[in-house]
Amino acid sequence: MEGDSLYIAGTSSLGDVADDLSLPFGLTRGTQRYIDAERVLKANPKIRRVIGHSLGGAVSLELGKIRPDLKTRTYGAPV
Repeated sequence: MEGDSLYIAGTSSLGDVADDLSLPFGLTRGTQRYIDAERVLKANPKIRRVIGHSLGGAVSLELGKIRPDLKTRTYGAPV
């Protein structure tokens, strides 16, 4: 997190690889990245932008669906 932006990294662990496999089934909200990002957003209401790469991009897009007040930017998101 920096200023009003939250940055979400891509796949970096074996657990993330397992979460990657759930994305085509619409289960992004069950991934650890999503759970962590949602927790950070709740604790920091000043966040207005979410930027993500790869798995983080998928999480950013999902957050944008339920929080239209957030601006999202993705890089290499599996959509």
